[in-house]
Order: sequence, then C-alpha cells, then structure tokens
Amino acid sequence: MDSYFNQKYSGDGGANCNLIKGVGSGVLAGALHDKIWWGGGILTIGKGFDGELSKVKSSKDATNDSSGNNAFWASSPHTIPHLKKTLAAFQAFKDAAARITQKFAEIEKIENQIEPCLSNETMEERHTQSCFKNALKVNAELQVANALLARYHKEKGPLPSGSTVILHQSFVNVWCLFWAVML
Repeated sequence: MDSYFNQKYSGDGGANCNLIKGVGSGVLAGALHDKIWWGGGILTIGKGFDGELSKVKSSKDATNDSSGNNAFWASSPHTIPHLKKTLAAFQAFKDAAARITQKFAEIEKIENQIEPCLSNETMEERHTQSCFKNALKVNAELQVANALLARYHKEKGPLPSGSTVILHQSFVNVWCLFWAVML
C-alpha cells in the first residue's frame, strides 16, 4: 500500500490503479471467489485484476475473459441487468401511478354524478327527476298503499289468499335504497 500513499497525482502514468493493486497479486485476489461489481455492473473487476489500467477493457470483451485478470467498463450502462431491472421497476411504478390517477378520475366523475342526488337536485331537466326524488316519491306512494291496505284489513278483515300483502316499512326502505342506487 506504500505505492498508493507515496503516489504523485499529477502525471504519474506508472501508478496504475493502486487502490486495487496494493500488493503484487492485488488486494482482491485472495478475498474474492469471483468478480466484483461496482455500480451494479458499470465496472466489473475480475478477482485476479492486478490494477494495471491497460487491463480495463470494454464490457463487449467480457465474454472472452475466462481468466478473471481484467476489469471491464460498461460502454452502455443501459444494458446492465441491474439497471434494466431498476428501470423496469420505475416504469412499473409510473404505470401503477397512472392507473391510480385514472381510478381517482373515475371516482371523481362518479362523485360528481352522485352529488346532485345527495342534494336532491336534478342533474338535468329530462324525462326523469333525480334518483332520490324518484325514490322518495315511490316510498311515499308505497306508504299510502300500505295505509290503505291496513285500513282495509282493519275494517273488512284479511285479504283473500293470493292478494297483495302489506309491506313492512323496513322492506320498503331497502327497496327504495335499491332503486335509488339503480337510478
């Protein structure tokens, strides 16, 4: 490691890569079983790389190196598998964000359609009124019909079999809610 600390930084062409070299066989030679990746594969250093910068080659030549004595610099980082996976993950995130934004827009559209119903206003003057006004009207008509049936039952007795039965208010409420949602 002496050569690293005594290195002159300006124009020292013989210094090579002393951070890796350190000793004759390289600092990494005894510690690695295989290569080391720096930056997810931007720089791949073979386990026997001795620090000579002349042994740093393009990643295109990496398939021809079985010795592990070279280092390879990625000439096109977008081809590195880790970066591809990262880019794919970011794209998946962007796609999910777009889908969520679209769902929020759909929910907002539905809210805008429901809002007039909640305030009992008509959405547009057409053949039908707002959904809640229709539901309230039907509920009122059913209550009148139930009152007439109850009066008939009280004065003249039960209806003959096969006739209409008095609807309970809970059933009427559920039915009105169903129709309000359907409209």
